[in-house]
Amino acid sequence: MKRVYALYRVSTKRQVDKDKDSNENDIPMQKQACHRFAEQNGWEVEYTVADFSGLFGMLDTGRIDTVARQTSSDNEARREKYLFSDVYLYSTYNLVVRADSELEELEDFKGTRIGVVMGGDGELNLKKLNEENDLGIEIVGYEGTPAMDSDIEMGRIDGRVAPMLQTKMNIEQNGQDFKITDNVVYTEAAAYPFQKDNTELAEAVNQTLQQMRESGKLSELSEQWFGLDATNPPE
Repeated sequence: MKRVYALYRVSTKRQVDKDKDSNENDIPMQKQACHRFAEQNGWEVEYTVADFSGLFGMLDTGRIDTVARQTSSDNEARREKYLFSDVYLYSTYNLVVRADSELEELEDFKGTRIGVVMGGDGELNLKKLNEENDLGIEIVGYEGTPAMDSDIEMGRIDGRVAPMLQTKMNIEQNGQDFKITDNVVYTEAAAYPFQKDNTELAEAVNQTLQQMRESGKLSELSEQWFGLDATNPPE
């Protein structure tokens, strides 16, 4: 009997069948990794499409089995509520601005307007950075990244908190007219979350992740999609 493994996509319906998504470049690696889990364990993969704001509610109610979006395992509230797999990807989240912006150093961001995904780790960590450095940043919340990127291009906001890996890909391969500053808001250790009692599925995923790490497949996927091996902690 095959077990259904629900892969959660933070995307639109038309992106489910794509190999590459111009806005969320972590998805193809996640998709390939989940297919490897399925092949290794005799599962079938089922895609569920929804917005970021509803994904953990779907996990809570059992409509999905895990979240295949780059999800931080460092969030204390989530760790209390969910069982996480081993970490498979590390990514810094930096302040990202338009390519022609003069914003460079952290001090330059005083009094600026910076976009974040509402309820995400970017919002929590930017608030902390803002308070610790007395920057006076106005934090602007969004449901997702496309609207933020559009507002940066239009000058409605000065920048946003963005994952370095995905932004690097968008700049190099999709011509996104942004630049990544050296200002790191936080470093994310990404893992798959499960309901606390779903130990069987979590253990199976961990076993497959370990095999992928030992065989070099995990590093290969990271190199394929991001142009670098991000499967180990940054130095």
